[in-house]
Amino acid sequence: FSMCNIAGVKSDSYILDPFAGSCTTLLAAAMIQPDCHTVGIEITHNGIVNRSDALLDFESRNLTKPLAFIHGSAIDESIRDRARNYIRMEQKKKEKLTTTTEKNDDNIDACFDLIITDPPYGIREAYRTTTEDDKDNTTNSSEDDPLLSLLQCIGDDRTNGKRLLIKGGKVVTFVPSYRPRDNETLEIKDSKTFFEEECLPPIQDILPYAGLRIIDMREQVLNDILSRWLVTFVCIE
Repeated sequence: FSMCNIAGVKSDSYILDPFAGSCTTLLAAAMIQPDCHTVGIEITHNGIVNRSDALLDFESRNLTKPLAFIHGSAIDESIRDRARNYIRMEQKKKEKLTTTTEKNDDNIDACFDLIITDPPYGIREAYRTTTEDDKDNTTNSSEDDPLLSLLQCIGDDRTNGKRLLIKGGKVVTFVPSYRPRDNETLEIKDSKTFFEEECLPPIQDILPYAGLRIIDMREQVLNDILSRWLVTFVCIE
């Protein structure tokens, strides 16, 4: 619920989770605002994520199901086009209910108000700084990092004239981080400074292209070694 509350889910919001998993984030959004419209994208097959069971969670709670739960990768442009098309169809359906004048599909601004997601980070994807050898073997490129890939796609779509996120919309996501210790005292160092200096630079580098800026960061401690930061971006361009 924390991501949805911070994102500010509202009635009639269009929400995308590009790494939807079993749709728990979209389920939380529907519980907060039953009138929101959601789309989930998940690449894993049904042996790992049972899509039928995930959708049954909405039905059992009498909540509005997602407009779509798409099997595929959000990094694939055609998959993002499909996600936008479900918004377009929903907006066209609403337009028919409120007016007798039918809009051309090309004139319907099909983009999301909110992107709320917990990317599938693993140990390899998590940012870390230990030794110089580790630095050489750590890859923070957009090809390996799910969040950087998503931000790249947001920029690509904006450049190509088919926005994924509306101007003024938000991206709310978790970013993993290690909790550094002092080598002598073994006390936890300032985790916020570490996060800003070691984890954020790759993200900040791509923000101008994506048309985003960071407006909020909140740490969630997982254990003595790891934490994750709930980061909120706003679309400014």
